[in-house]
Amino acid sequence: GADLAQAELRVLGALSGDKKLIHLCVNADESRKLEPDWDPHSYGCLIAFGEGFTKADKSTKQVLRDLFKRVIYGSFYGAGADTIWQSIYDGGYEGPPIDVEMVEHILQAIFKAFPDVRPWRENEFREAKRTGRLMDALIGRRREFPLLLIDLPTVANFKMQSTVASTMNMSLWELRHALPSVDPSAMILAQVHDAIYVE
Repeated sequence: GADLAQAELRVLGALSGDKKLIHLCVNADESRKLEPDWDPHSYGCLIAFGEGFTKADKSTKQVLRDLFKRVIYGSFYGAGADTIWQSIYDGGYEGPPIDVEMVEHILQAIFKAFPDVRPWRENEFREAKRTGRLMDALIGRRREFPLLLIDLPTVANFKMQSTVASTMNMSLWELRHALPSVDPSAMILAQVHDAIYVE
């Protein structure tokens, strides 16, 4: 199996046009993911925690990066600090105790680290409320809301998830044609969100 690393972050960077997020995604290095110059989550931790992140030991950096990652992914769906805090604990978080104020602090750091994200999201929401329509960024998959009853989480979720899904569908099509030249006996088993499994 293989997955598209940081799929949602890459889509968010591409759709929002945020130069810092795009730069960090393009230059991301998995072997250096605890370094702010090589990972968007660690860069966000630098903004949120400053020297509390940069001077921390490796274990603490991993905990803070994981926490930041959970908050940023929650924010993708338009969730507020209370909802994100609850989902972090519901998701089995076992790090040092956190509260809603810390989650709010991290949310503010996200919008400071990647300043084009919030305006893009607000514009997408306004446009969806006006038209009653959502479309993904690649193949024009769309969702209609004839009564214009639409909320921010729906807008954020659809834009991110449908664009990732379209990216993976297009990749799956390319893989289907390239795979026989690599291994004629290989078969594609499944696509699960941002991952493709082959036997």
